[in-house]
Amino acid sequence: MILTFGTIHDGTRYRIKDREKAIIFQDICANGTATRKSIAEKYNFRPTSVSLAVQEMLDDNLTKEGKIKKPGKPGRPELILKPNYNLLTAVSIYTEGRELKGALINLGEQIITERSVFVHGDTDNSRFKEQLTDLIDSLSASVPEDSALIGAVISLVGTVNPAGKLWISSARWNKIKNLDFNIIQASRNLPISISRSLDAELEYQIIKSRELALKNVVL
Repeated sequence: MILTFGTIHDGTRYRIKDREKAIIFQDICANGTATRKSIAEKYNFRPTSVSLAVQEMLDDNLTKEGKIKKPGKPGRPELILKPNYNLLTAVSIYTEGRELKGALINLGEQIITERSVFVHGDTDNSRFKEQLTDLIDSLSASVPEDSALIGAVISLVGTVNPAGKLWISSARWNKIKNLDFNIIQASRNLPISISRSLDAELEYQIIKSRELALKNVVL
């Protein structure tokens, strides 16, 4: 997982049950044989609290029940819990050379489908928007049934204004100037965020490594 659900509430106000629920979901994602009983014993949670949290996640389709952990064992069966990674999906797009590469990914960082398109060096704002929206539409067409597409994230080269969603310039495509992604967002009714490729890579490394998050990092 990109996010650590066990620490997602750090620095914010939250209910104890929300923190426990996040830890339970994190364990289900990380542990291929997690059950209600094993989670309660591992974290010293009350069994009723675990059962209630799991039931909420089942109701929200965030978690599914799998096979019995030990078939044939006397007593109440322990059902293995599995995350439903396809509940939420997102489009991820980045540049590599003169290619615009995109992937549809789910909560588990699993790639559902990939597409790419070549962007000529003389491409201007209008042509780039056309190619980008076609790529987003193509990836969006593969969203699984009962899955919600929550947005698109685009990593760009050159000078980028993430707050204003503005791609100011790029030496790779010098005819693209002040490209406004707010317009693309409105045309597809899909939340879009943009970032500079190096910034996106740094943020990813910090999220993946708790050690880096506790230090001062110079890019």
